[in-house]
Amino acid sequence: EMIHVPGRLFSVSPETTRVVSRLFARNERLINIFDSNNGPFAVIMVGAIFVSSMDTVWEGTVTPRRQQPTSWNYNQQQRNIELAKGDEMGIPLIKQPDWSKFGAIETVPMTRIGKLSAKHLHRAWLNVPQVTHFDEADITELEAYRGSIKGKAKEMGFNFTPLVFMMKAVVAGLKEFPKFNSAMDDAGENLIQRQFYNIGIAVDTPEGLVVPVIRDVERKGLFELARELGEVSVKAREGGLKAADLSGGCFSISSLGGIGGTNFTPIVNAPEVGILGLTRSQWRLQRVDGDIVDRLIQPLAVSYDHRVIDGAYAARFVKHLAFVLSDVRNLML
Repeated sequence: EMIHVPGRLFSVSPETTRVVSRLFARNERLINIFDSNNGPFAVIMVGAIFVSSMDTVWEGTVTPRRQQPTSWNYNQQQRNIELAKGDEMGIPLIKQPDWSKFGAIETVPMTRIGKLSAKHLHRAWLNVPQVTHFDEADITELEAYRGSIKGKAKEMGFNFTPLVFMMKAVVAGLKEFPKFNSAMDDAGENLIQRQFYNIGIAVDTPEGLVVPVIRDVERKGLFELARELGEVSVKAREGGLKAADLSGGCFSISSLGGIGGTNFTPIVNAPEVGILGLTRSQWRLQRVDGDIVDRLIQPLAVSYDHRVIDGAYAARFVKHLAFVLSDVRNLML
């Protein structure tokens, strides 16, 4: 038997395997025991939720007989590859029953994009401690302005959607709260602070979800963004995106406003540290200066990586988004 720990391979006796099994039964810091091409393995961690945070193993539990190789630098990517040799991401898989016992079934192959998205979202969910902060923005004036000029955009050959304002508002937020425009390095000891503003836009396609990146959003006008957004969306749905079109994002936006819903919790598109989720805006009665009036309210949901961003910092970021969206003139600040 072998026990696998990040950076080390230990040869152990059957008795040690039984000890590890007992630790697992007691719900100690042991993720799983699984089979790989080399036989039974165990993934152990101490003092943290994730394997990547492991520092030591139980003293006396195993005695190293062989290390393979001694110069191996076990980084995050290698860890994921090794764990994937056993059950996915080192956690117990949910095995499917034989559904044919209960009725007629059909096996439908997943699309290539669907499979890639599933693996990426799984890694993001397991590696990023995510929290979602909810708020609302009064976009009554913004929508009035958009309505006054969307006809001009139509004449120019593109749609002028609310999403372009959301992109600009996000850039304003990233400038004011730069941690949202950062990334944690592989060692987990430094933040890589980006000085550019590329925004990923989730696009629903027949093949699955893709997130093309609109680059240098801070340098482009609203009409230019609207035109590019339309072109990229068409390209995505026609399967014409290249790898370069999907890379280099700083922050993502996922909008379900065209479908409906009141709110949802988007998954952080790691290695980014934040994502904005949008659902359909709603007219709602509000008290303004003592009068009850109809206002158009936009739900906001920002999920973030809690390793990088504290709750109070996130709340201020979302509040700033709401401020910027409350009046189109705030985009000029």
